[in-house]
Amino acid sequence: MCTEEQIMEALARGYGIPFARVSPKIADPRVVDVLPREFLKKHCVLPLFKVRNTLTLAVAEPANVFLLE
Repeated sequence: MCTEEQIMEALARGYGIPFARVSPKIADPRVVDVLPREFLKKHCVLPLFKVRNTLTLAVAEPANVFLLE
C-alpha cells in the first residue's frame, strides 16, 4: 500500500512539477495579496514566495492546465 504522500509525490513526478508539503514556514506573507482572494479560493491556490519575477504557487489541482496559464 502507498501512503498519501507517496501518491502525491508520484502524481507530481507525472506532471513534471515539484512536490512539497505546504507549511506556514515556507510561505511569504508578502505575496498573499498578489492574486485576488476570490481567484485563490476558487482554484485552491496558495502563493508561496516570489524569486525575481517568478511567483511559486501551491495548487490543489496540478492537472488544471488552464489555471497554469
